Amino acid sequence: MGFIIFGVMLLIAAIALPKTVLSEFKTIVKAGVSVVLVALGVMMFFMTSYINVPDNTTAHLTRLYMGKSLPTGKVIAVDGEMGKQSKIVRQGFHFDFMVRVLNDVDYVNDVVIPPNKLGIVSARDGIPMPVGQTFADKISLDMILDADLFMKTGGQKGPQTTIIPPGTWPINQFLFEIKLADATEVEQGMVAVIKSNSESSINFGDVVVSSPESCEPVDNKMDENALSNRLVPVGCVGIWNDDLPPNRYYINPMVYKTTMVDTRQQAWEYQGDYHSRSVALTVDSKGDITQVPSGKDIERPATAKDGAIAIKIDGYTIYQNVRALIQI
Repeated sequence: MGFIIFGVMLLIAAIALPKTVLSEFKTIVKAGVSVVLVALGVMMFFMTSYINVPDNTTAHLTRLYMGKSLPTGKVIAVDGEMGKQSKIVRQGFHFDFMVRVLNDVDYVNDVVIPPNKLGIVSARDGIPMPVGQTFADKISLDMILDADLFMKTGGQKGPQTTIIPPGTWPINQFLFEIKLADATEVEQGMVAVIKSNSESSINFGDVVVSSPESCEPVDNKMDENALSNRLVPVGCVGIWNDDLPPNRYYINPMVYKTTMVDTRQQAWEYQGDYHSRSVALTVDSKGDITQVPSGKDIERPATAKDGAIAIKIDGYTIYQNVRALIQI
């Protein structure tokens, strides 16, 4: 604001001085002084009308003057209202008349997502999600990078399904809150079973699936007497009928719960976890038989999958240690 006041004073002086203080000087002197004062006044205005944004930085603007008030409940201005603006200014030199007078300018570092990480996004403004919806509809990354586009084309307020992959991104951090999360690594010999909390198209890098046409459960029973969970097509809410093979995936852990399942052949042992009883028989010289019962608890080994298998034979419970080879 100081530059503007000083600039106005210089322009007034350029008009007034030749007619007052400099009235007795030659015309060329008065003209020269006026030109210098006008040039200095214009320079003062210019000093308030540009932004030079450093590399890997964006300028975030908060409108202070000459704008309408934001509607109740809104956080981000999209039509020049007072307050935090949807448009950010990217690196480089930019001219905008009196931009540094009308706005408070914050220089904010770009969002950096390191390798093997992803960015979880939440929007502080936008249209409300329908009742019962937990995560916003899937949108393109371009809408995250353009807050003005997000606000004007139906971006939803709240946790986003879309994530930000590794890289350096110029994002409006007045609108979007970004938190880091780990990428999902599916090792060799494993698959990832996905339980989704949102219905949407899928883009996990190597796995790309359009929005499902139907979310009717998939018939996955190999035997009508077999136990099974309700499975749904990929992209639907629920447990997906297709798993993810070994790879690295950028999966939003807030939306998708990942369970790793070992597909290698494994030996499952069922041992211990029962009370063993025995009877010692002795025969004396007269032929009399003496019974001495004893017992002890058989603990389950730490490596066992579960306790020994109980089998009923002639009313007696017999415990059998079992070793089974399993492959899923």
